[in-house]
Amino acid sequence: MLSVHPLKRINVKDALEHPFFASLHNPDDEPVAHANFDFSFEDEKLHRARLQELIWQEVGDFRPSCLPVPPRRDASKSFCRRLYHT
Repeated sequence: MLSVHPLKRINVKDALEHPFFASLHNPDDEPVAHANFDFSFEDEKLHRARLQELIWQEVGDFRPSCLPVPPRRDASKSFCRRLYHT
């Protein structure tokens, strides 16, 4: 069932019907996507400063009070650049 090679591993439907998942499988509560997912956002090459910026943005979405500086107003400056270089 667990195979790294994408052409050799089973698909999601077959995995959910596998005996290992029998206690978790509920066909009435397992929606099927009618279109492929777009994961192109994962193609961005992340350097350290950009990764820090994304993490702070994520933190700010859930806990704005945890942000060390006010939310970005000037889109031309990176959050991390303002955080560490101002």
